[in-house]
Amino acid sequence: SCQSIKTDVTTSIILLLPTSSSVASAVSNVFSEPMLLDINAAWQCAVCNVEREAIRSRSFTSAPRNLIIQLERFVQVGSGQFIRSIAVVAPSASLSIQLEDGTSALYELVAEIHHSGSMQSGHYSVKSLDRASGKWFLCNDMAISESQLAPSKSSYVLFYVLKNLNLS
Repeated sequence: SCQSIKTDVTTSIILLLPTSSSVASAVSNVFSEPMLLDINAAWQCAVCNVEREAIRSRSFTSAPRNLIIQLERFVQVGSGQFIRSIAVVAPSASLSIQLEDGTSALYELVAEIHHSGSMQSGHYSVKSLDRASGKWFLCNDMAISESQLAPSKSSYVLFYVLKNLNLS
């Protein structure tokens, strides 16, 4: 049987909840062992032109300067019905990503979007890191107040920036 490799490039990560209580372990789970996809996910082989079962593996080939992670908070449970996941997620202030070539990239969390409400209506607020002082601030409409990074039921999108690349 033939083998062909198809590579898709993506610039974002969507983490389904509840996969883990920490972002670091959830990211690790997404980029773990290769997974045999079911027959419904078969794809047309570019080498032999036959529909084949597919094995999916995910890896980072390079370290993006900015890493955006969306936490999938709404899960479809029926035809047009969605429920909100209230899993508590502990955002990691720093996040290490293993690259395909064996090197690792260290990221620093700089902002976190929170969402409260439903898919039809809701409210967004942002926690943002002042990198100069190391303090976190909550931006909620017109009010800005000092805050702290903490586990949350409302974390929705996490913004990381590349801190350093370990080439050893």
